[in-house]
Amino acid sequence: MKLLLSCIDSLSYVEYGDLREPPSFVRWLKTYADLQPLGITPEELWELRNGLLHMTNLNSTSARKNSVRRISFRVGQSGTVLPDTGSIYFFEFRALIDVLAQAIGQWANSYNVDREKMVKFVERYDETVSDGRLAIVKIVQ
Repeated sequence: MKLLLSCIDSLSYVEYGDLREPPSFVRWLKTYADLQPLGITPEELWELRNGLLHMTNLNSTSARKNSVRRISFRVGQSGTVLPDTGSIYFFEFRALIDVLAQAIGQWANSYNVDREKMVKFVERYDETVSDGRLAIVKIVQ
């Protein structure tokens, strides 16, 4: 889940840069992902991200203040009814993967539709840590 949320961070940064209000992460999800079938909002997923990435728990600042509903993920068959926890809404992890796969496809296609976006893509992607970085090391024998 942490890697998946980090992926959204990277894609949203490449798309929008470092937006604060709303965060790039939320804007990217609103633009490209349909989270409705999961029963969650982009803002709730943002707060889950904040809790998991910064504190390895569900207690983001907004969740503690009850500004957003506390959510978490589960793995299991779709349609399985969970007992009411009273304070945490659980969504299906695999369903999120499927939604994000569709969203990434739509996002990638947006570069076919608007070729001008490619300039910002290259500029921002070059700022990210990627596998394409090369290091030159002088080996002394």
